[in-house]
Amino acid sequence: MLDELREEYEAEGRSFQLVEIENGYQLLTRVEFFPWVSKLRNDIRTVRLSRAGLETLAIVVYKQPVTRAEIEEIRGVDAGGVLKTLLERGLVTLKGRAEGVGRPLLYGTTDFFLNHFGLKGLDQLPRIDELSEIMKAREIEEVEAEVVEKLGPTGEDDGGEESPAESSETIEDSDTPSELVTAGADERSESGEDFDGEAG
Repeated sequence: MLDELREEYEAEGRSFQLVEIENGYQLLTRVEFFPWVSKLRNDIRTVRLSRAGLETLAIVVYKQPVTRAEIEEIRGVDAGGVLKTLLERGLVTLKGRAEGVGRPLLYGTTDFFLNHFGLKGLDQLPRIDELSEIMKAREIEEVEAEVVEKLGPTGEDDGGEESPAESSETIEDSDTPSELVTAGADERSESGEDFDGEAG
């Protein structure tokens, strides 16, 4: 019955969709309608992760249950502040203690994490060996888009004059969109300010 409802909403082009999340189903607004809904509701708050937060969360997701020491060994920096923020936001939780000296705390993801990212379970995440292929494909798409923007769809240079700075820049050296987005995050400290809390 739920599958029939989902197909009916799709066919009728409803502004909402039936999505299977965690151990149940939810009616969620479609992404394309979010700007309109956000204008009607002032209490909608988009929580963003900084680069440090995303890196730490990714390690927890794929290595859980994992200790703070293991996270810090992978990232090469202190993870105390970042983990505290992820715990406060409900994306990460304590999963007990590891065996061994000191019995360090173990961290893992929560049901809220699945809900927040629209996942039925962790098995929906790409495997680690698939991630490199996904990133490689995205990099190729970004380079192709940059070439088209520079040369046009015909592959011919538009003949425009380049400034000295532009002429020395190569496609490989240029910033990718993801680097531009996270450039500001690198300037933040690891003190746990992983969410800027801005709406949008």
